[in-house]
Amino acid sequence: MFRQRNISNKSTSSNRSTSSESIKTKYFKEMALPFLLNKMLKDTDAKDLILQRYYDTLRYQYELTTDLQKIIPFDNQQFTDNAVYLALNPRIYPFIPELIERIRHNPEKLKVFYHNLAKNKNPKVMPYLKTIYYDIDPESDKLNWINLSGNKNAIRILKREYAKDPNNLVWDALCKNPNAIKILEKEYEKNPNNLVWSALCKNPKAIPILTREYARDPNNLVWSALCKNPEAIPILTREYARDPNNLVWDALCKNPEAIPILEKEYEKNPNNLVWDALCENPKAIPILEKEYAKDPKDPNNLVWSALCKNPEAIPILEKEYKKKPNKLDWDALCENTKAYNILLEVYQIRKLNWSILSGNVGVGVIRLLNYKINTGEVDSMFKRRNINWDILSGNTKAIKLIIYKINDERINPQGSIWIQNGILKTTDMYINWKRLSENPSIFTINGQQEIEKPVNRERVDKVKSPRRPRRPHRPHSPRRPRRPHNRSPEN
Repeated sequence: MFRQRNISNKSTSSNRSTSSESIKTKYFKEMALPFLLNKMLKDTDAKDLILQRYYDTLRYQYELTTDLQKIIPFDNQQFTDNAVYLALNPRIYPFIPELIERIRHNPEKLKVFYHNLAKNKNPKVMPYLKTIYYDIDPESDKLNWINLSGNKNAIRILKREYAKDPNNLVWDALCKNPNAIKILEKEYEKNPNNLVWSALCKNPKAIPILTREYARDPNNLVWSALCKNPEAIPILTREYARDPNNLVWDALCKNPEAIPILEKEYEKNPNNLVWDALCENPKAIPILEKEYAKDPKDPNNLVWSALCKNPEAIPILEKEYKKKPNKLDWDALCENTKAYNILLEVYQIRKLNWSILSGNVGVGVIRLLNYKINTGEVDSMFKRRNINWDILSGNTKAIKLIIYKINDERINPQGSIWIQNGILKTTDMYINWKRLSENPSIFTINGQQEIEKPVNRERVDKVKSPRRPRRPHRPHSPRRPRRPHNRSPEN
């Protein structure tokens, strides 16, 4: 007989788990629970009671952001209408039973919900798809084999289906799946023609298969895809020594692990390098610094529109800003997550593209967006000078700003500062609930949430004002030795 008391204590202890316990261990225990119950329990009432406590434990870990819940609770119609997009949110799994119950009356919507759930990157959503596959109907239209074949967490379903009916698997998506290597190795032995080599060459875990194929017939490899693979450097190094003409330099220049090959080619023939791709490579800074240090009379190969997007190229960009700021591409710079100091310098010159900045997750950029909202500045002529709320709705670091906007739309939809002054009511001016539903920051972990630091308004307003000179350093005078206390031995 299954004792309910033991399960109750176990559930309570998991609910009160300390931070020292590994989150991965807790996830494994919770994921295993529904399958154990199906095999061990026959009593439906007891099973439902235990599962309810299981879901309550999950809800304790993830809950809707407190400030957002005050404005729009989770049972609001907005979340129900966007349930199919919530299925893509990696933190949605505690609410999956509730959402399924809400949209059960709409079969088409429920099918799309399960299809999107197969794309979810969180392994804890897999039990719901396994329930359909194992218990309901493996041929159900709720199972989307394109999404499942590409999901690295669905490997158990894929292994079973490969043994049962491999024709259901989508090989283009499966060849990109880093956890499907055992299936791919078996298929490589049986029928290598089923493999999609353009997809397999991008898979970082498929190097054993690719190495064997390179030794057997290099012409089968798709070099434009292989040159992007960061784990394929041994193959690329051998091919560079054998026949460098086979390498696709546009793809290779984007590969962050191909720097040794690129440095050799830079010394031999720098014209072979594709500079707009190389300038975006975050690990190519040594090459880019050498090119930047050339004689100013000799034109260098740097592509500034690409270099301005590189978060590791900030030292070069800051030097160029002091010399020739007009060389910088400000739209590209607004995508750079580490360009806060440069962006702050030009804040008052109106060179910033706020529409692009709305998607930037840099901490300093969030402070600039916060300041922009607090000032209430709105430009009725140029969209680039206004915050794009359609894009900002998906920004994982801007949840405080999103909550502020939702509250503004709810309280005063017609008199909002983003809709007045003759501005057209476009989608850029409103929260995009599709993007917001996919944004993991609308949920918190155990009530904890990242809080953006407030912007320093004095620094923004006085960015062009000269700094006050520092006080001269004064050496500290030596301390006097302490006078010993005259205490008697008795005290």
